Amino acid sequence: MVFVAVFSDRAWQFWQRWHIVLVSVFGISALTYWSILQGQDQNWDLRNYHYSAVYRLLNNRLLWDIAPSQIQSWFNPFPYIPYYIAIRSLPPIVSGSLMAIVAGINIVLVYALTLSLFKGSLTPLKSVTAIAATLIGATAPMFLSEVGTTFIDNVMSLFIVGAGLILIRMYRNPDGSGDVVRAGWAGLLLGIAFGFKQTVAVFIAGLVLATVVTCLLSRRSPVRPVLGLFVGGLVGTALSVGWWSYFLFTTYGNPLFPFYNKIFQSPYFPLTNFIDVNFLPKSFMAAVGYPIQWALGNSFVSCEMFFRDFRFVMLYALLAVGAVFLLRPVRAVEPTKSMPGLLDRNACVFLFVFFVFSYVAWISMFAIHRYLVPLEILTGAFSVMLLAVSVRNRTAFIIVVAILTPALVLTTIPASWGRSSFGRSWFDVRGVDSINKPDTLYVVVEGGGAPLGYVIPFFGKTSRFVRIAGNMMLTPGVGLGASAKDVIDNHKGPIRSLQVKEQMIPEDLKHLRIFGLEPSATDCGTITTKFDVLQSCQLERVSPPAPGGSASVVP
Repeated sequence: MVFVAVFSDRAWQFWQRWHIVLVSVFGISALTYWSILQGQDQNWDLRNYHYSAVYRLLNNRLLWDIAPSQIQSWFNPFPYIPYYIAIRSLPPIVSGSLMAIVAGINIVLVYALTLSLFKGSLTPLKSVTAIAATLIGATAPMFLSEVGTTFIDNVMSLFIVGAGLILIRMYRNPDGSGDVVRAGWAGLLLGIAFGFKQTVAVFIAGLVLATVVTCLLSRRSPVRPVLGLFVGGLVGTALSVGWWSYFLFTTYGNPLFPFYNKIFQSPYFPLTNFIDVNFLPKSFMAAVGYPIQWALGNSFVSCEMFFRDFRFVMLYALLAVGAVFLLRPVRAVEPTKSMPGLLDRNACVFLFVFFVFSYVAWISMFAIHRYLVPLEILTGAFSVMLLAVSVRNRTAFIIVVAILTPALVLTTIPASWGRSSFGRSWFDVRGVDSINKPDTLYVVVEGGGAPLGYVIPFFGKTSRFVRIAGNMMLTPGVGLGASAKDVIDNHKGPIRSLQVKEQMIPEDLKHLRIFGLEPSATDCGTITTKFDVLQSCQLERVSPPAPGGSASVVP
């Protein structure tokens, strides 16, 4: 074996003892270094709600401001608390590095899960295969693009992959004792993930289905594992989103506000089930073609940003052969010297069912590429599993892995959500003091949907923000629009607009007038940040226009 020569006896003993630690240290260090080279995160969601949502939560502003971050104002803020503390307390390069380190924990989970696909003790072949699989997953374009950012998709993957690892290893106990406890811990992780981000439901469903199928194929009762998943999931969900759902329900009458409002019928939002369908495939053939589009660089079918990725189109070439082996009836044991003979059948069936079902569910419900991160980082593990089935000779397997791994890594172009150079301040907001006065009401009228929530913490605590335009347009007298109109009409202090400089369009002016406001032509000030140049103008009260009429100034 070629790899045996690489390790002396002493080196191999050292590797056997410390391989998890070594993979973790080298992998996390590499990702952190890469993130530092990319620069400071400035993604749209960070500027819209990641930062301001936590500020509003911790400063009792949840009902003080109205829709300051548009429809995202009601996303669960709890998973972003660590990011808020890091940004607020540490130099940008340090806080960004900490974000990268957290994302890097995925590396050790993927490495451990890949090893779990094989039977027996650690060998050089298994180690190198797991490293290759981890490298393929860790350089996936969406995962890599989010390293060192405030996106939590690569945090959700920690819970999903971690739960999957627990469930896969559960099958190593042949008599099923302890299944409830192990599945309960996995369910706890999944419940926490679901509470933080409900879009992970497709992966939770995939893990539950994989658990049931693997139990049945191994002639094992799925009742206890499913019970453990259910109970653990309830506890995890209650811990991560229980208080937030209670707050939304008692305030707006909808525990998922503003989503699924056709079901809960909150008077504060239209009776619709808001769903982002921008990236959903228009047909079955279009869905089948998505991986081909990603390989060609036409990433805009599932993402706002450009990227290129050959991983999923490569899986097409391996799936058919892999399915024949993994789901065929049990027969004679594979020769131990063949690659299939090294595989743990239960672990491979589990990963196969989870991966395929979750992908189909994802592309059917969302097709938003950021949500695919938990599968992206497992593409390497899934690939080597299918390769081990397809390329039965060990030498041939090693050669294919040695070619495939650098080919996938080097042809990948990760997405970019916006980066800037590190400095002393994450946001570098200036000019607020020159325009801000106590008890000022700021009406955000950026109809184009520009993310402005991040500047809220830099104004005084008595300042108040009402956003009437963006991806959630408010109308006086209707739902939250009525609340906004009431705040505007009864405000006793100064009222000012807030928008990106020179981007107030006629539709924005018209929307202001509907709320009885009009900007002053003389009293305007500028606020600069690391990302934007903002403008704030004094607003005068006017009589709202009658249909077809014009507004008049209120004396």
